Amino acid sequence: MSSVEPLSGPKERGLEALLACDTITEAATRARVGRRTLQRWLGEAAFASELSRRRSRVIDGALTVLARAAAAAAKVLHDVASDAEAPVYARLQAASTILATVGKFEELSALRVRIEELEAAMHAPATSEQLS
Repeated sequence: MSSVEPLSGPKERGLEALLACDTITEAATRARVGRRTLQRWLGEAAFASELSRRRSRVIDGALTVLARAAAAAAKVLHDVASDAEAPVYARLQAASTILATVGKFEELSALRVRIEELEAAMHAPATSEQLS
């Protein structure tokens, strides 16, 4: 069970408006609170933390949708790059996109491994050689 106190009605409306609107002014109007009030709430740790948590949930949802679409997008790129009857420009663009994406993935994968190694080394007990 969470120890976080529920937000008041106006603050709840403020959170929902901030997630739905492009500007603080627009969000304040939608939440039926003053702009300064909304800005003050943004300075409160509990309000800002809840907004961050909810934004993360929205982003996670969007990433899930994109991840599901990635396989279909990769197939389209493969199909275009492999289609001898497709315009040369389209085939080159698809091939270039495939190579760039794979290269970026490999680069990020290598960085991830390196970061994990560095983190493990930071948390490992020091040996007598390291202390000398």
